[in-house]
Amino acid sequence: KSFVYRSGSATRLISVGEFTNQIKGFFPGAKVVNSTDPPKLKLVKAALAENYKWRNKELKVELTKVQHDLTKASKVNENLLQVKLQEISRALTEAEGTHK
Repeated sequence: KSFVYRSGSATRLISVGEFTNQIKGFFPGAKVVNSTDPPKLKLVKAALAENYKWRNKELKVELTKVQHDLTKASKVNENLLQVKLQEISRALTEAEGTHK
């Protein structure tokens, strides 16, 4: 019996091995464990902490870009950038709240 995942294309099926290699390609430091057992709580907590750090860094980079764009924006674009700035700030606040 073999198990098959669908890739990004609806017409191409990939095996578990190919899927595992894709995951390793996206997340080089990831440890892929082929098991039906749920992950241990220690591993879940470590993964969540890593995900938080990555997301927080990503949001701060985006925040810096928007702040920079705001300094050069015309009045038309200023409102859009202000909304985007508020959304990023809200996401950072939510990330802080869920991480604690």
